[in-house]
Amino acid sequence: MTTPDPSSLPDLSGRVVVVTGASRGIGAAVALEAARLGGRVVLVGRTRGALEELDDEIRALGREPAVLAPVDLTRREHVDALGGMLFERFGRIDLLVHAAGEPGTLTPVSHIDPTELQKVLAVEVIAAQHLIRSFETLLRVSETGRAIFLTCDIAASAPAYFGMAAAAKAGLEALVRSWAAELRQSRVEVVLVDPGRVAGTRTETRRYPGGSREKLPGSAEVAALILATLAQPAGGNDVVRLQSSPRL
Repeated sequence: MTTPDPSSLPDLSGRVVVVTGASRGIGAAVALEAARLGGRVVLVGRTRGALEELDDEIRALGREPAVLAPVDLTRREHVDALGGMLFERFGRIDLLVHAAGEPGTLTPVSHIDPTELQKVLAVEVIAAQHLIRSFETLLRVSETGRAIFLTCDIAASAPAYFGMAAAAKAGLEALVRSWAAELRQSRVEVVLVDPGRVAGTRTETRRYPGGSREKLPGSAEVAALILATLAQPAGGNDVVRLQSSPRL
């Protein structure tokens, strides 16, 4: 898949769009843009208050109120319950955007706190498997089922002090690529998207404290690029890198 054209945004009217990490940052921006494009948006995040504020913004656009799902994605029973609720309410999922993530602390590998590592892996890898397990059938029912998972180029480059985050993203990519291969004969398309560095996000401030952000795109710009990937066929195991922002 080539770099998406931000002018080729899809019409999501009537499509069920589930966005994780919708409490803030890229996830919130994707959910708001999906609603603007007509999607029936399901907001997944840990903080109900933040989801309610985003729902207010969606309603202010004159769009259908969002479904609020304050869920801990690292707990399988929570995700299974969410899948059951979505089946009863909609019978399908047309688009899943998994934007939830945990950047972790920059530290030498020998200094990594095992408890923090477990937390990062739970959010980045275990949560993704929980979503796949609970949502695959719902995506298969859709005529346009697509799942988008956000990744980062550190999964391959593994720069110094990024070992915790790099290991988590590499695990996520391996899991998603394997799932994509398993779905090759189905209608479901699976895409890994690297949004690059994005101004104002928690990941950006944690990973690059004090760094210049003058030329970085904001969450709204990146959200449009992410949804523009829907206008193109999935690219197999390739990672779609949004070239609007500088790399490491």
